Amino acid sequence: SRGDASAAKQLFGEFLNYPATRGKSATEIARAAFMAEEWSKGMSVAPEADQKDADILFWMGYCSEMGYGCEKDGGAAIRYYRGSAGVGNETAKFNLAVKLETGSDCEKNVSEAISLFEELASIGAVDAQKHLADIYRVGEIVEKDLSKSFKWYQAAGSTGDAYSCRMVGWFYENGHGVGKDAAKAKDW
Repeated sequence: SRGDASAAKQLFGEFLNYPATRGKSATEIARAAFMAEEWSKGMSVAPEADQKDADILFWMGYCSEMGYGCEKDGGAAIRYYRGSAGVGNETAKFNLAVKLETGSDCEKNVSEAISLFEELASIGAVDAQKHLADIYRVGEIVEKDLSKSFKWYQAAGSTGDAYSCRMVGWFYENGHGVGKDAAKAKDW
């Protein structure tokens, strides 16, 4: 939220002006800058930071994608997201999957995108669960599969996600991918 960003900016300013900053690593300084939305500072320090740090790579990808603190560079965004995803950053993995799905800034690769979404969905990433459910329900980039769609809506709905709960109710109400059941539709 904006309030958090304002507090982070204040702390970042204090951090940079504090004499102890001299001993801080580029990774620590870049992380503090990114958290404070000081994009230019983060991007200027990040190349010196640990290039295996998932968060630093994610922020470099995000800034490259958006043109925050640097020129917009979709190819760099893909490289950084791929690096960050490779060392465990789930948001970078999701962003990479979306780009692969759409062919934004890279060659379209639906099978890799689906694989990344399924990997995330299987560990409980609600956004990936909803996205997969939508993909399988619509059937534009993969074969329509209402059973898989229902499975992923139900997984996301079990976390309390309102959209997914409505969709599970709709599936039960209409008998799509699951047996028609008015009582269960109402429960969801």
